[in-house]
Amino acid sequence: MKRHPEINLGDEGNINRYLEKLSQFAAHSFTSGEEVVAAVLELLASELGMRSTFLSLIDRDDSSFVVQAAYNALGGCDITPGATYALEDTY
Repeated sequence: MKRHPEINLGDEGNINRYLEKLSQFAAHSFTSGEEVVAAVLELLASELGMRSTFLSLIDRDDSSFVVQAAYNALGGCDITPGATYALEDTY
């Protein structure tokens, strides 16, 4: 059986802070799927120390990359939901 690498969350204070945030997220009542996605993107940005995060769709039929949702903190990349790019122009 293949073992997965252990996730390093740092010291015990970081682990407790992360678990508290995750617990609050799990206990929250969301009113829509869009609200869940927005909260996940903001949580990811916070935990990864990023100012922008996004969810995208890759459409292989027309070789496009479509931003479905985005979170941009102050100083972020101003990623726009709905933006469409040629797949070969993306990473």
